[in-house]
Amino acid sequence: MKAHQFRANREEGQSIVILAMAMVGLLVFAGLAVDAGVIYVASVRLARGVDAGALAGVVELPDEADADSTDKADERAKQFLAANEIWPTAEITGTEFFDSAREGGEFGTVRYLITATHQADLYFLPLVGFQYVRLRDSAAAEYNPLISIYASQTGEYGIEQTVNLSIFGPRICTSYGDAYTPQTYDNSGALNPWYEELDGVYHFRLDIPDDYESEAQSLTADQNEGTDTNEIVRVEIWDPDCYNDPFPGNQFVITNTITGTLVTISNACDGNDRRQPCTPETGDVQNPYGFVRIDENRGGGSPPGNGDCATPSSYEAGFNTTTEYTLYYYLQRPDGRLERRYLARYTKGGADSDSDTDLLWVSPGGSLSWDPPADAGFTPEAGDGDFEIDLSTETANIYHNPADGSRSLFLDVRGVEGASENGFDLWAGPRYINVPSEVNARNVDIILHPGDYHSSAGATWAGMGHLPMNNNAENITATITLTYVPQEYAGRRIVVKSFDNDYPELVDRIDFYFNTLSKDDWRAQMTPAGNNEWTEASFTVPSAPTHTFYGGYLMAEYEANDPHDTFGWKITTDANPWLVE
Repeated sequence: MKAHQFRANREEGQSIVILAMAMVGLLVFAGLAVDAGVIYVASVRLARGVDAGALAGVVELPDEADADSTDKADERAKQFLAANEIWPTAEITGTEFFDSAREGGEFGTVRYLITATHQADLYFLPLVGFQYVRLRDSAAAEYNPLISIYASQTGEYGIEQTVNLSIFGPRICTSYGDAYTPQTYDNSGALNPWYEELDGVYHFRLDIPDDYESEAQSLTADQNEGTDTNEIVRVEIWDPDCYNDPFPGNQFVITNTITGTLVTISNACDGNDRRQPCTPETGDVQNPYGFVRIDENRGGGSPPGNGDCATPSSYEAGFNTTTEYTLYYYLQRPDGRLERRYLARYTKGGADSDSDTDLLWVSPGGSLSWDPPADAGFTPEAGDGDFEIDLSTETANIYHNPADGSRSLFLDVRGVEGASENGFDLWAGPRYINVPSEVNARNVDIILHPGDYHSSAGATWAGMGHLPMNNNAENITATITLTYVPQEYAGRRIVVKSFDNDYPELVDRIDFYFNTLSKDDWRAQMTPAGNNEWTEASFTVPSAPTHTFYGGYLMAEYEANDPHDTFGWKITTDANPWLVE
């Protein structure tokens, strides 16, 4: 009995030790659970913060003058991170805490990427030497406030009239009227503050309607003598070079579309001055201008076109601009992602040897006798490398707009070298083998054959939010169709910006109106921009209860007092950003 009692007394208190050890384990597991919860909540907060920051920041980017500068976007993104209690600490600062980048998205969107690191302070793990954990997350948002601007003002069926597209070379100043191609602001040598918004490239989109093939076939059957061209989209560039023919004005002859007689324009182009463009008045109501020269010879300094934004005293071929035209489309992958696929490229220099496309409508690499060759070997993976696109074989899996079934081709236009102004224009549609290539002959031919003689079958070029233009007229009322505004835009804000209208010497005001509303019922007005400056008009699309808006074309109207004046447009609207990553 004494031995048994001794053993019982010896085991007293073991449960307290076991319980104490169990409590330590429970506390460790409880601490781990609490800290795991802290980490989870912090990660959710971080993810929410970077998503909100990317969405808030991306809408600030389109107004940035310098595309590499994201200061406004970064400030806005950090505000939303702070609202979610994400901020720098003594251990996590600078780009380790926050980093961002701006990229160009598809279809003209702007993409904003941010990455943030968050310090989640722990409660129990510091007991074993872990004070905090670093959490890192990223998000990307896209935003597309740009409104497409009709790229061609060439008349209903491709008649070249009062305005055309144009770009300068990179070695000139923006004061000539091109905001995005030149790399210099003025003769002081200051850098162009707008260059990096587009990286010196203008983007154009060709919208092709869903019924293009059937429409094209009915249009071309007679002109093309039964040739099957219903699946061909012929992309044409007018005067893609920067070469000016030394053609004296007193030899220029054009056909009068009313009488059919030949008209000689005597001394209308100041003789043989190849530095200046020349579009003399013809006296023909239907065909009011005759095109003799369309490009401008500009630049100075050493090397040519570098550091001196002037007009040379005599024509200098070395100042002429080399332009690169790149044609592509977007392929839609099975997972829904879009992939750029190149179709063709055409690089046209400005030297005197490049006279083969002067004042001609051409499709590089195309099938007609006057078409120049496209750049060889540019697209080994897709297509034949030409500007005549067979929709049935060269645009496999092309993205279709789910709203209307339309497809799109894209053209990037970049001034590669030089300083001068390259005036050009764009047209696309079926392949018409019996329509002249020379601009004046084509104008007359189309005017003398009214109707669907040279229809584009609904294919339409547009500048993707930006458009560089050159005015050929003097002392006329210029009317420009900017864009189509659908009915659902009623009540939405639109901002129209214009660059370098040379106010007040040449243009004293610009009026905006919709073709579906009376000008007396609604119009907006803009004070034009001065030389080398931007101006803007911000207005709300008419809506109920004061107006009933069914959609319509937004028109710009102003008194053009200076021929060959270059200027630019930019149009944006309020839009909602979206997350892409």
